Formats: sequence, structure tokens, C-alpha cells
Amino acid sequence: MADLGREFTRLTQLEPARDLLARADSLSPKTRVLLLSNLGQSYRLAGFLDQATAVAEMGLTSVAPAPPASTASGADPDASLFAMLAAAQAATASGAQDEALRLWESYLETARGVVAWDDHRWLRGQVGLAQTLSQKGEAGRARSILERWTDPTIAALGPLDPSSLVARRLLGWERLRTGDTADGMELLTALRDELESSERRAELWPSLAAIHNTIGVAHMQLGQLDGALSAHEADLAIAIEFQGATHPDTLTSRVNLAGMAVDAGQVGRALELLREVVEAPSDESVQALRIQAAAWAELGWLYDSSDRPDDSVAAALRALDLRAEALGPSDPYTAQSVGTAVTLMVRAGRLEEALTLDQDWRARLGDGVDAAMLARIELGLGLAHLRGGGFDEALTSLERARDLRLALGLQTASVDSMIGEARLRSGDVEGGLELLTGTLGVLERQRSLRYPEALEVLADYHDSVGDSGAAAGYRSRLEGR
Repeated sequence: MADLGREFTRLTQLEPARDLLARADSLSPKTRVLLLSNLGQSYRLAGFLDQATAVAEMGLTSVAPAPPASTASGADPDASLFAMLAAAQAATASGAQDEALRLWESYLETARGVVAWDDHRWLRGQVGLAQTLSQKGEAGRARSILERWTDPTIAALGPLDPSSLVARRLLGWERLRTGDTADGMELLTALRDELESSERRAELWPSLAAIHNTIGVAHMQLGQLDGALSAHEADLAIAIEFQGATHPDTLTSRVNLAGMAVDAGQVGRALELLREVVEAPSDESVQALRIQAAAWAELGWLYDSSDRPDDSVAAALRALDLRAEALGPSDPYTAQSVGTAVTLMVRAGRLEEALTLDQDWRARLGDGVDAAMLARIELGLGLAHLRGGGFDEALTSLERARDLRLALGLQTASVDSMIGEARLRSGDVEGGLELLTGTLGVLERQRSLRYPEALEVLADYHDSVGDSGAAAGYRSRLEGR
């Protein structure tokens, strides 16, 4: 049995799971689920998330989970828990947050009363639930679970167990995110230093990379660009060291670091990183296509800011094609790419193409347009009309985009600024100036691409009415960026 388990690990990437499982038909359900769990873990570590999810689903159908009350009828609760744990872990790894939350809650409900509270199965369930809640942005609930179960997990499993490391990292992150900045950063940096100096560093590198990434995000949220860059550089170095330059996780680290480099003004470094991603060999999996699309989307905006309009539009269209292929036309990320492509076409002066692309995608999506998707499309269409001189049409689309974003709880400063410009150009001077000037501070803090555009609009307007002093003031702010 142990030999078969080792062979599973060796052959994971060489044969489909069903072929391997066909050789284990005579095994007990519990042993079969254990093998499935090991196989799923191998897939996750190798970055094959689609396969990991498929294997987890096979585990669930291999042994149907049963609540504790039914164990007397012959169902094996251990096998059920193995199957449910594998499915929850696979959903978490693949980013299917709603499904992961459902699976973790179901897993813990099944485990309740069957396993002790200091049993590794109960503790791993609590950590998995907290991880999913953290990914969903439910910081308060995630922190509450972590404060309750991190120390028991460390005591039962040891400080360097994978679940313990996840709990320790997320506890630092959630403390930082919920206002305890110093405590949170202290936990994260102490954990990083512990793993960097550990004799087991080569074994624990995935946790070390995750900690560097979390620290980078934390520095970014605190406005500490140097710290963010340093952490993401370390994350990338670890990915290259242990997974190679073209592994999906390595490519994801390059995209993340490129975003940091752009924010720090290192445009050349960002371009280099993104080109390495889009030129890397691809296995055409959904995960690989997602990463390529993210890199092309970043390149689109980077080319736009570097005054390369044709390259900008080409990159945005490539991102759109990849997302439509990988995620389908109705996915929110695909809609985001539609909005980006329309916006960058407008900025490149290709107004007719922008309007055509918008109309084509509206027709393609039909009734499948959700609020977030529609907001992005309306924003791109409004900008196209604004640049094309159709100010009434621009106002209609931009105000729809703003209302949709407000309903979704999203910020509207950039949209409000565009509405202000449309009002100003259509003759509503008072209303237009109020919106344009009222949003400048927010746009500046956000480092929004809209900020210099708004300054230009205000400077041009004051020039047109003979107020050269005000115009010079806005242009000096533009030059001082």
C-alpha cells in the first residue's frame, strides 16, 4: 500500500487520475479516498488546480459524506472526512471561494461530534474555513476563528505544520487588516525570519513564499512601496529557486512584482517582467491563460502610459481574447477586459473601433450582463462618447456607470470626474467644475490615470475664459507630478 502511494506521487503528472485509480479498485473506500487526497495534494503543489478539483470530486463520489447520525448504518466517517477535506482544499486552492466556504462549513458540521476539538482534522477544518473567509474579505470573522484556533493548532500539529503556518500567517494579516498594524506586521516578519533560517527551508518554501507575498501586500496597503517591492522580489526569487522560471506560480509572482514596479515608477523593470510572462511557454490550461491575460492587461495600461497607443490596444485585445477563451464571455474578468479595451481604444483615438467593440460585446452577452460587467462597459462607452464629442450620450452612459458602481459599493471618483468634464463641455459650467475640482484630491491619492486628464481639462477651461492664473496653477500641479 505504501509503495502504491509513492507510485501515485511519481506518476501524478504522467497518467490521468482515472487510469491510476483503475488499478486500485480492490482497495477499501477509506484507502481509496486517502490515495485521492494525496493525488489531489500533488496536483495542487504542482499548480494543476483543475486536476486537483477533479480528483477531489472523485473522492466525494467515491465515498458519499454522511453526517454523524448515519455512521451506525455502515458509512465510514473517516473516509467521508477525507473526501470532504480534499474537496474543500481543492476549492480553496482554485479560488472558488463560495464553493470552498460551503465545503468547509459542511466539513466542520460533519466532523462536529465525530472528532475531538484537538484532533488534526477539526483544526485543519477551522484553518481552512478561516483561509476562505480571509480570501472573501470577511476579515472580522476570519480573525475571530484564527484568534481561537491558531494556538491549539500549533500545540497539536507543531509550529511548522502546513496548517499551523497558514494560521500564523493569516493571523498576522488579519490583525494588520483590522487595525492592529504593529502586532500584525511583527507576527508576519517574525514568521518570515523563522522560515528563512530554518533547516527545513527547502521543504517549507511554499509557506515562505506566501509569507513574503502577504508582507508585500501589507506594505502596499500601508503605502510603503520600498517594503512592498522588496517582499515581492523575495517571493519571485523563491518561486524561481524551487519551481523554475516558467511555473504558473512563478509567472504570477512576476505579474505581481510588475504591478509594484509600476507604482514605484520603475517602468522598464515592469515591462521586462511582463514580457517574460507573455513570452513564456504555455500549456494552454485555464490557469496559464488567466496569468497570460493578466500580464497582457497590465502591458496595455503600461504601453498607454508610455505613449505607445497601438501597442496598448493590441495588448488589451489580447487580454480580452485570452479571458474569453479561458473564462467565457460572461465572466466578470472578461467584462473588465472589454471595458479596458474600449477605454484604451478611446485614449488611442480609435473611437469608431471602440464603439463597435462595445456594441459587439453587448450583442454577444445579451441578458447575461451583471451589474459589475455593465458598469465597466458603460464606463468605456461613456469615455468613447466623451472623446468623440457626444457629450449628452457620454453623460447618459457615465451616470449609469456611476449608479451601478455605487450600488456595488465601489468608488466613483474617476467616473464623477468624467461626468464633470461632460457637463462642463455640454454647457453646465457650475456643475461640471464642482465635480472636476471636488474629485481631484481623491484621484491624486489614488494615483489615478484620470488625475492628469482632469488637470488638463481644468487648465484648458480656465484658459478659454481668460483666467490664465488659474490655468497656470493647474498646469504647475500637472508638471509637479
